[in-house]
Amino acid sequence: AKIAKGFGMNIFAFDPFVSEEQAKDFGFELGSLDDVFSKADFLTIHTPVTDETRNIIGKDAFTKMKTGVRLVNCARGGLVDENALLEAIENGTVAAAALDVFSTEPLPPDSPLLNNPKIITTPHLGASTTEAQEGVALIVAEQMRDFLLSGELRNAVNAPSLAAKDLEAFQPFIDLGEKLGRFQAQIMNENPVSAVQIEYAGELAEKDAAPVTRAFLAGLLKDVSARVNVVNAMHIADERGIKITTSYTQQSKRSTFDIRTAVSSAQVEQTASGMVFTGGEGRITEIGNFSIEVVPSGFMLMTRNKDVPGVIGKIGTLLGENAVNISRFYLGREAKGGEALAIIEIDSPLEDKVLTDLRNLEAVNVARQVKL
Repeated sequence: AKIAKGFGMNIFAFDPFVSEEQAKDFGFELGSLDDVFSKADFLTIHTPVTDETRNIIGKDAFTKMKTGVRLVNCARGGLVDENALLEAIENGTVAAAALDVFSTEPLPPDSPLLNNPKIITTPHLGASTTEAQEGVALIVAEQMRDFLLSGELRNAVNAPSLAAKDLEAFQPFIDLGEKLGRFQAQIMNENPVSAVQIEYAGELAEKDAAPVTRAFLAGLLKDVSARVNVVNAMHIADERGIKITTSYTQQSKRSTFDIRTAVSSAQVEQTASGMVFTGGEGRITEIGNFSIEVVPSGFMLMTRNKDVPGVIGKIGTLLGENAVNISRFYLGREAKGGEALAIIEIDSPLEDKVLTDLRNLEAVNVARQVKL
């Protein structure tokens, strides 16, 4: 693309994993695949072969191209329908083609691709030059440097690419998503997860929130698999038969959440929502039917109890008697006299005996410890 720009060409590209901002930084314009086909004078392909991309340049694609287009494929064999290419050369749609990769390699001696005067063929050695090897080494080093210094992820084959500016804007949501996942995992009480639903609103409704989904799953599955991370979280969820559903909600008024999650097992469904506030602080804003505002941090105790006088005092007294200091106390309830929820941030983890004593308190229905 840099060389093409040096010749005064305009660069137009289709890439579902590149943001508009990244494209602008690289100096090219994004469009649909059909737009690229219709505008290109020189068409180059840079994609792996998958079920979706096999024969992506085929008979239908050639009908959308300019007469006299020139085609270059140094990516993978199977991306170009070779019979359709020969037909497009014969009818004048394609003026010339340069191919380094083929559906069958090595090409059989009688292949019509070898003897066509309008096709240049090389035996899959596009990257087998000193310059190419040096270039690959430099690109890999630069990408590792950028990821380690800023978290910027470029050209990943199994994770969405994020420019440094996009990552900075996304980071509070990614952090909140991971903490919601950790929270959900610990209050599910070891029930095996079968399904996850994530709904995005607010700012995230207008973006591709895949990085947040991956962060949530990495948090949710952290105790299930020691190898889980944001790159392989979707794969591990799929391995375990967990159905993942995401949706986006456009709302005219300010939403009460940015991320709403529902985690299901065969026995229960647990919901928890969160929002990023001014300054980038993420908070849990709903747990089940309870509205609450919790800064998810450190050691936390979650209790559900009957909404009657004296329960908070008994919980505080029991914690104090066991030298457990309370740093923050969050409360919510469904209705007066119904059930109440407390999230209590504490300075140190609880011993099992203390948890048992809490559960034995009159009017306490649930007591669980969470570490975020």
